[in-house]
Amino acid sequence: MKMGFKTNYIGNYKIAICGIIMGLFFWILESTVHVLLFSRTSKTSILQQIFVPDLHDSWMRILVFVLFTVFGIIMQVQINKRRKIEEALKNSEREKSMILNTASAFMAYIDNDDNILWANKVAAEYSEGRPDSIIGKKCYRVWQERTEPCPDCLVRKSRVTGKIEEGEITLANGKILNIRASAVKNEKGEVIGAVEIASDITERKKAEEKVKELNEVLRLLNKTLRHDILNDLTIISNSIEIYKEIKDREILNHAFNSIKKSVKLINEMRELESLVFTGKNIRPYNVREVIESVLKNYLVEYHIEGDSTVLADEALSSVFDNIVRNAIDHGKADRIEVNIINKNEFCEIRIADNGTGIPDNIKDMIFEEGFSADNGSGLGLYIVSKTVERYEGSVRVEDNNPNGTVFIITLNYPETKEKVLKTGVN
Repeated sequence: MKMGFKTNYIGNYKIAICGIIMGLFFWILESTVHVLLFSRTSKTSILQQIFVPDLHDSWMRILVFVLFTVFGIIMQVQINKRRKIEEALKNSEREKSMILNTASAFMAYIDNDDNILWANKVAAEYSEGRPDSIIGKKCYRVWQERTEPCPDCLVRKSRVTGKIEEGEITLANGKILNIRASAVKNEKGEVIGAVEIASDITERKKAEEKVKELNEVLRLLNKTLRHDILNDLTIISNSIEIYKEIKDREILNHAFNSIKKSVKLINEMRELESLVFTGKNIRPYNVREVIESVLKNYLVEYHIEGDSTVLADEALSSVFDNIVRNAIDHGKADRIEVNIINKNEFCEIRIADNGTGIPDNIKDMIFEEGFSADNGSGLGLYIVSKTVERYEGSVRVEDNNPNGTVFIITLNYPETKEKVLKTGVN
């Protein structure tokens, strides 16, 4: 403790002490030279002449000593003031960093050339780095992985307008941020940069999307209950009344067909409901095993070529079931060929049938909600499209050769390639 006090004490008055030492050094040097050159014949000793000279000989030495001492003290006072200011600035910078890094919001200061001048810990985490690792880098490189500025950049817009600009952006990592950019001006009123403050609204956006999906399901359920199933119940009721009177078996079959149609609609509603309430447990599924389990339920000849593992959920079987059922019920197919192809970035599943095919003029409409070429519900292929979309895959349709239809589905692999090929995970 004492050692630290002495070190700090000397450090705080180092320049003043140096001034005194320089004054003494000049005193001794000048006195020594004077004695050696002019006073060697004096009766007093040399040391006495140096350190205890006559007042007539010492005025110059005293003056220089005082000047050196005063200069050292003045310089020390100025340096101490500067050190206090620098220390205050360092403390202020540390406090600013502490405040910024404890904030839960994304914060960054960006200059007119899009360079990041400072950023808090949250902002750095969006680039998987530390605050000091992104300082001086272009903001669009760090957060958007771009080689040029972002179009419609709110930070740039705020620097141009000088006003606060707000909006939403999606980062390269998929996170969605609500941005508030404010121009920073100097004392002359010139814009020198912009402060960017953002909050992560990714989860809120997902929740909003989920609400939209729920509302869509409720709308379709309401539509189906009020229209399709109500119509079928009316047909069933009327058919039974007529059958009581004329005992015509054909009328009874008509009622049974309406019952089957209603059951089919209810099953499709269940599948549509799964679009909303499933998807949280996306995991690897073996394509061959899933599609084979579907094809076994139909009296149709089939052949499966290839194998792969993709990311999906329990609704994957519904995708294949709707396609196969569509080929059999509407295309009158009696053979299904499945080809599972492992490509570099995704798995391609080709489901071909030998049915009547799909006319070119309706190929672009078959995945739309409610579209049907033969008075069906129009929900089967719509469910296929929405489910594959949720898997971040794609589905399209082509003509089969010489006749029939080919549905082509692309789905993503699990994260590591080793788990993809013939792992049998389901």
